[in-house]
Amino acid sequence: MKLRKQDNKHLTRIGLKPGELASQLDLLYKGTQPVKLKAPATPGNGIIQLTPQQAAAYAKKFSGQASTLSVTRFVPASGAASRMFKAFYQYLNDGIENPEIKKFAQNFQQLAFYGQIKCTKAPDYNCAINNMINVLKLAQLPKALIPFHLYDDGPRTAFEEHLVEAALILNDSKTIHIHFTISAGHHQKFVDKANAVLPRYEQQFNCRYNLGFSYQSPATDTVAVDENHQLVRNDQGELLFRPGGHGALLHNLNELTEDLIFIKNIDNVQPDHIKEDTVFYKKVLAGLLIDSKNKLHELLSDLENFTLTPETIARIARQELQLKLPKGFAGYNQDKQRRVLRKLLNRPIRVCGMVKNEGEPGGGPFWVIDKHGAETLQIIESSQIDHQDAEQAAIAKQSTHFNPVDIACWVKDYRGRPFNLHHFTDPDTSFVTVKSYNGKNIKVLEHPGLWNGGMANWLTFFVEVPLTTFSPVKTLTDLLKKQHQASRAL
Repeated sequence: MKLRKQDNKHLTRIGLKPGELASQLDLLYKGTQPVKLKAPATPGNGIIQLTPQQAAAYAKKFSGQASTLSVTRFVPASGAASRMFKAFYQYLNDGIENPEIKKFAQNFQQLAFYGQIKCTKAPDYNCAINNMINVLKLAQLPKALIPFHLYDDGPRTAFEEHLVEAALILNDSKTIHIHFTISAGHHQKFVDKANAVLPRYEQQFNCRYNLGFSYQSPATDTVAVDENHQLVRNDQGELLFRPGGHGALLHNLNELTEDLIFIKNIDNVQPDHIKEDTVFYKKVLAGLLIDSKNKLHELLSDLENFTLTPETIARIARQELQLKLPKGFAGYNQDKQRRVLRKLLNRPIRVCGMVKNEGEPGGGPFWVIDKHGAETLQIIESSQIDHQDAEQAAIAKQSTHFNPVDIACWVKDYRGRPFNLHHFTDPDTSFVTVKSYNGKNIKVLEHPGLWNGGMANWLTFFVEVPLTTFSPVKTLTDLLKKQHQASRAL
């Protein structure tokens, strides 16, 4: 596809190289291939189930080292709340009581922001809906700034719940680092909220918060093509680019300088009276991460210093790190074995909490066969699976666990040097989706999902965590569920 002179200027302005554009166009033209599932990751076969004693030991390990580590929390928080309120816009337009409206009408007085939307002393859900959408304009806020839970001292937003949870996890640290990815248009709203609440939480937890904010880089936007694979242009004649999905946030994650990074979605928070499991299992994941990192780095040191044979290192890696070696590894000479082991071991590490699947939509843990024939542990979305293939569909149905996005990461090598996380992705796991622009269908590309293909070549551990650690808010009435009713202050 021939570019115009102004196209090259446009690419330079957003920071996208012509070669990267060509790669995007190639993926849009070829389409993306479904993954090849080997088996679901299950307890004893890819998912670690810890005894209470083991979990307590890992939590203690992290708590004992937390104050000496460089730790941060990474929270994708650019999502708008508009999806939470979709049913209410429909109701205002057509007046039809859909199921979401009926749920709202029954218990809306229990919402944390009820005091701001009520009209009279007598509860009136029609008036409340109008005030919620047209007066307070809650649907126009970032989801992070929606009041989720009501306490004795007032409502608390999802943003604040992350501040509190982080302080409880890092209770021996004087400085709490948290990084939020946000949209540029909402930056001041976050700053205003932070200025309003930080003094209270810093006094309550005897700490200082170091908040970081970043935006999705324009260089991660992806180009659009029409149904004939021709470049789409906007009304100004410029190439049409669209945000590249949450996988684009790998760029933001790669910019962080801390050793250990917790990743958690903005809407998966619990009120204080049920935070205990969440806080405990965050420490468990981090403790297991530290333990695995120490083993891994020791093996890399042994490999470099020739203190153990490749066969011994391979055996330990299989037994303690769930590493599956290439077929034929035993027949390689020792030099090749060392090269293979170094490549397999010298990677960023992630320990991912997994909850039992109770029908939530989203990704799950699987053993996957990559294009080289290697078996690896991956978090796979339903859209990545070929459900028309009977064998693949059957494997998918056998999945027992669900990905709640509860991840602890180590992103530096055994010498303390930061990895370039872009080197550990699988570009072939990009998504091609169909959208609409000016009334016509267009094809757009999304980068490999941040914790899907974006971390495809990380060393991965899956650990079962209790369902009490998972209470996402996708629709407004999720806030009326029992686990989001804050019964008492901390």
